[in-house]
Amino acid sequence: MVNQQKLFEMEKKFWTEGETFYRQSVDSECLLAFPQTAAVLSNPEVAATVGTGSRWREVEIWPRGVIEPTEDFVILSYRARAIRPDGGMYDAVASTGYVRRSGSWKLAFHQQTPVEQAAQP
Repeated sequence: MVNQQKLFEMEKKFWTEGETFYRQSVDSECLLAFPQTAAVLSNPEVAATVGTGSRWREVEIWPRGVIEPTEDFVILSYRARAIRPDGGMYDAVASTGYVRRSGSWKLAFHQQTPVEQAAQP
């Protein structure tokens, strides 16, 4: 059984850490789905989306659900609230799929849907 706390800690790092963390933690290919676009990107392409600037601040994550279809695949669902690098608030519902490769969890899918009106988690 997967250690859910560790995966949610890893998930939070995707909001706060930089390109090096992404290169180490994203699978060779990853499907990203956002309201503006959806695409399959390679590990270097995903890492490049982070850039070198400021990352999210004051990230809060509220788990909503976890399923583990196999011992090497898990999907997290959660509500997130954070402060953008420009200072604006961001509120979203997200899901992330992780695959276990050689004993390490790698992000293979991530989806975010912004919540229009901030509400209690």
